[in-house]
Amino acid sequence: MIRTVGDMMDNFLASERRLLDASPITHGPTIGDMYEQLTRDALAVSVPPEARLEVVAGFIRDRKGNLSGQQDCMLVTGPGEKVPRTNARIVECDDVVAVLEIKKTLHQKGILEAVTSLGSVLDLDWQPAWPFGDTLKNCFRRILQHPLPPSEEFVSEEMRALYNVLEHDAALPLRIAFGHHGFRSEKGLRDGVISMLSDHQQDRSFTPVRLPNLVVNQYVAMAKTTGHPWYLPRDPSTGSMYLLATTGNRSTATVLLDQIWCRLHARGLVEPYFFSPDRGQESWNPLVATRFIPGARWEYQVLTDIPRAASAALDMPLEPAEISENQMHAIVFISTMGSLDDRIFEGRTPSQQEMRRELLHLQELGLVGPRLDEPNVWEFLIPTIGFEMTPEGKLYAGENTAGQLTYVGLKRAGVTPDKVFWIRAKRPDDPDSAGD
Repeated sequence: MIRTVGDMMDNFLASERRLLDASPITHGPTIGDMYEQLTRDALAVSVPPEARLEVVAGFIRDRKGNLSGQQDCMLVTGPGEKVPRTNARIVECDDVVAVLEIKKTLHQKGILEAVTSLGSVLDLDWQPAWPFGDTLKNCFRRILQHPLPPSEEFVSEEMRALYNVLEHDAALPLRIAFGHHGFRSEKGLRDGVISMLSDHQQDRSFTPVRLPNLVVNQYVAMAKTTGHPWYLPRDPSTGSMYLLATTGNRSTATVLLDQIWCRLHARGLVEPYFFSPDRGQESWNPLVATRFIPGARWEYQVLTDIPRAASAALDMPLEPAEISENQMHAIVFISTMGSLDDRIFEGRTPSQQEMRRELLHLQELGLVGPRLDEPNVWEFLIPTIGFEMTPEGKLYAGENTAGQLTYVGLKRAGVTPDKVFWIRAKRPDDPDSAGD
């Protein structure tokens, strides 16, 4: 469904852009208004009506009465308060789902301006009322490859810094830089971002939190891979987390809607069926990795060349993985009990050492991980797991978060949904999530 609506949005924008590009208007502010209104109109007809959202321009107000800077476009759950004698609105923090900074032409300068403008949203006093905890836990598990620990004492300073980035991106409105023209190739976008980061690498305020969740125009897109829906696992050997990835091989309107609709689902505003199995293959290419150097600053590591093939790690959730019988037994045990302590296999068959190897393989697949406070105790890294046995006796397991990703992979494997057993992950902090 996302792809269908994304194609519709692409076509609508392409048709309307031609009219605006041919306009005789030369007054800069009016031209800006034209492209801003086009973006708002396109977004308004592309979001699910069931979510009962409005698309407005204006300001965000926090609980202390502070206002953000002027925002070109906001996707909100309430109409807000009208600014006298204007069409602008003042919207309360908790009602804002996404904020867009709109540019007719998006180049490096435009990204920098978006970082500043959207940064005023971050500077408000945020106390989100919507339950973003599950989103944060899932992002932490996917990227850090460990369940979220019960307290900070089990987390290093470096990992706490990464947690802070994930928390901001999970809890706060999506911050999107949207351009109509500008970068025409993925390489051009990558070169511009690399130059921007190089110019600001000594700026302590230029942190991963300040970067937009998404930068997109009609040709290319760059997304933060901090989870929901895109992520890459942290590299435990270097402590680096991939932060940014680019694509020039997808419908950019679909990219935009992928991110917005996933946030709508996280907030309980749309149902999983909106994510029907039509996402197709991802084609994201890693661009920037980052790590926090305690007592110093954030360090950015860039990939100057575009990889020959899209990152397999970003595609991982779309593909079910073949697993062993012992690994399936571990999955069933965790789904039933909430966790698995590998010490129960001492003196048994399989041995504790053998079972740890099985669990480590499942961790590589992003399915389970050891707790930071109890390294022998393993829990799920994803909310829902499905597994299936082929007629040849092979076992496969994969993720089914929101229903959309595993369906795609199973379809590729020639497996129909009626042959799949779905297990909702049970965890100690979720006592009612027994397998279903």
